[in-house]
Amino acid sequence: AARERKRDLYIASVVVMYALSSLGAIFVNKATLSAFNFPYSISLMLSQLIVSTIGMSALRACRVLVIPKRSVRELTALAFPAVFLISNVTVGLLALRLVNIPMFSAFRRLSVLNVMLLEWWVLGRTASRRILFTVFVMVLGSFLAGLGDLTFDALGYFLVFLNNFITGANLVSIKKASSVVRLGALQLNYYVTLIALPIVFVLALVTGDLRAAVMEISNRPDLQTPTFAIALSLSAASAF
Repeated sequence: AARERKRDLYIASVVVMYALSSLGAIFVNKATLSAFNFPYSISLMLSQLIVSTIGMSALRACRVLVIPKRSVRELTALAFPAVFLISNVTVGLLALRLVNIPMFSAFRRLSVLNVMLLEWWVLGRTASRRILFTVFVMVLGSFLAGLGDLTFDALGYFLVFLNNFITGANLVSIKKASSVVRLGALQLNYYVTLIALPIVFVLALVTGDLRAAVMEISNRPDLQTPTFAIALSLSAASAF
């Protein structure tokens, strides 16, 4: 009985931590993108990848996280997850800038539907009736919420649903790649982040997004405040 209570407490703490980190990430990213009018999603994603790499490298250096070495051939299986990660974050940040937080949160919950459909199509996995019913209730609730949205933005809604599809593709590609590289979730994330980081850095340079972001901070006094620095720092740390 004591072991079961301990397990239940552990599960509850994980759920609460996930909820807080997930909602917290939405709030800080929304503040950076909209409240401060800082629409440089590629540069923001670059900062998130840098912080994630530093964070996981620190865990590795402290031997909290063990990262087994893998060959270049094995790591090529992570190319698709890296591309989907970049697409997922980019589209998600663009959508968050256009859609209010309650609607973004409601519709992002629908990503589980995309995951289920892609798992059935790609991996041949089917969900139980109980899970299917739960997802149906979530879908119905999200659409009912959308009917009362006074700040409806067609492009924003399209980007949220595109974000959900990419999220599903990302998770399924990770599950498929994990069978090849034989790594845990955090270990897999470490390698995917390392692969994505240089790609996003090149994208930020080629598109001029990084230069524009630096110029914006240099020329706008409201972005040279501790408040914006805190918001940007929290946004960069939110992905990790």
